Amino acid sequence: MTDGQSGSPPPHPDSRATEARPFRSAAEWAAHLRWRALTTPKPSVSNHVHDLLGAPIDRLEDLVFRSERSTVADRFVANGLRVLNDLVQRPRGTDRVIDRYRERDATVRSLADIRALPLETIDAARPAWLTAYDLAAAVGGGVGGFFGALGSVITVPTLFYASLHAIGSYALHFGHDLRDLDEQDFAVALLATSLVARPTTRVEVLARLEASADSLEAGSPDEADEHRVAILEHVAEAVVLRVLLGLAVRGWPGVGLVLGAGFSRAFVGQVCETAFAAYGERWLLRRYGDSARVLTAR
Repeated sequence: MTDGQSGSPPPHPDSRATEARPFRSAAEWAAHLRWRALTTPKPSVSNHVHDLLGAPIDRLEDLVFRSERSTVADRFVANGLRVLNDLVQRPRGTDRVIDRYRERDATVRSLADIRALPLETIDAARPAWLTAYDLAAAVGGGVGGFFGALGSVITVPTLFYASLHAIGSYALHFGHDLRDLDEQDFAVALLATSLVARPTTRVEVLARLEASADSLEAGSPDEADEHRVAILEHVAEAVVLRVLLGLAVRGWPGVGLVLGAGFSRAFVGQVCETAFAAYGERWLLRRYGDSARVLTAR
């Protein structure tokens, strides 16, 4: 994160928010409101704690690793997430997803056909297990937490693996091909966005994610990449903060079982919430263009 960015005003809801939206169905309005709720700052004690802890981490990162806009630490963490994402997504096929849709609509033959479906059809085809990632993470987090800080050595990497797997599941459900490098980059940017907990930067990276999605749907991958790079400028701080909080709640053997389960469920739950909202917003952007935008990236 750059010093210049830290003093800039956060993005704000677009002026179009007060104008009539073009949405035509309850599912489209639900997707819009889901994204709007995600991008609306919610004052809380937890957010205040994240700000207090995140600020010194950010300053230390700037002091030690500064290199142009992003830091060496940002690039190192981002490259690590790309490698892990490739390992997670590479073996995943599309046949099961397409077959699930064909049970409802025999005309579906490819992921492109899924993207062309009405949003209510996509919502109706969403399997129940897609909402269970956080429960699975809670079980793993509880087991890791039982063994205290030692359990975190195993639990933390599996959390990132589970989070990227969940993002990939949402991407495939909405008809996005994870063999496409731009889609892989968007998945990594989405994970980085969901990890940012500081209110002072969260709305900014959500605006960048929306702008990146808009660019991808408009067929401008280079412009999307610019926004993705801006998102990844915050990734080192976000990951360090999340890992430190995870170690803190699992640092008490036995008691860490409950705390670890809660932390892991919240961690992956936030990723799933962001993925569901982001891919729904992409559908709206593909159908309605800029009139579906909620935030303006600065």
